[in-house]
Amino acid sequence: MQEPISKKSIIRFLSHECSEAERQEVLHALNTPEGQRLFDEVLQERWDATKATDDLSDLQLSELYKELQQRIGHAKDSNVFSIFRSDLFRYASISAAVIISLILVITQKQSKPAENRLVRMRQIVNPYGKRSVITLPDSSVVYLGAGSKISFPENFESDNRDINLDGEAFFDVKHKPEQAFIVRTGNLQTRDIGTSFKISAFKNRPVTVALASGEVSIERLKGKEIKVLAHLQPGQQCVWNNETFKTNPVPVNDITDWKDGHLVFDGVPLSEMTAVIERWYNVKIAFKHNSRKELLVTTRLTVANTPVTSIMEALSVMAHFTYRIDGQKITIN
Repeated sequence: MQEPISKKSIIRFLSHECSEAERQEVLHALNTPEGQRLFDEVLQERWDATKATDDLSDLQLSELYKELQQRIGHAKDSNVFSIFRSDLFRYASISAAVIISLILVITQKQSKPAENRLVRMRQIVNPYGKRSVITLPDSSVVYLGAGSKISFPENFESDNRDINLDGEAFFDVKHKPEQAFIVRTGNLQTRDIGTSFKISAFKNRPVTVALASGEVSIERLKGKEIKVLAHLQPGQQCVWNNETFKTNPVPVNDITDWKDGHLVFDGVPLSEMTAVIERWYNVKIAFKHNSRKELLVTTRLTVANTPVTSIMEALSVMAHFTYRIDGQKITIN
């Protein structure tokens, strides 16, 4: 198994200080979700070090582009990365969180070198406390949750519409029988033609896929092998956790209402619920007594346009606890 690359390797790659073997290793890793995440973080850090104000001039953006183009875009093989100015490539102040949308141009290898072509990739990152609605090139709509990241081609030109997701999103897919819609989440992928479904795939957490309409195939990736785990029908949810897979029923309304800020918790530990609240409101919730974390909670919350103080007040009454709010930190007693 190939060892994951480090930020140091990426920095050496950008500075042209790595060996040919290291360069090939980085180029290969950049086609993986983990490699893309590290590359994004390095670019974010370089951007932070470059910017003098929160609103850089076009000249400063141009200079940053030229530097990255020189360091990345002049590679003389089929793996070429470039970065372009986008209307999304700017900063927004939401609880001191920085939002960056990057557009990457990737030359992907085909079966023959002569058939190489450029594939423009778009990436959107939501920090905690931020949600967004994204219209894909095929007119499919994605409701991207807080603390989540999605990447996709600017144009779907292949047999598949390939999406990479890290986090949580609801997909309303445009029906195109000739072009399957595939959402990749680590070693699991969800394949469909035209449906609506929700995926939750946070790091170190189980992956869940809940189907609201149509039909999807849940597939496991292992090298080049694809194994079909299940075909979901509307009102079914699958959970993939530590190489185990199970399905269970779930009300369709619970799936579709998520995009409108309605959250359903059915016998989940209070710590799991507070982790969701942290993402939606960009707060940090701490427990004064660990025993509170395991308290099982069943409730339905409407978080859209509802202040976190109202959410915490309702939970405290239901679960019989007191709490304290200090800025963005909440302590449950």
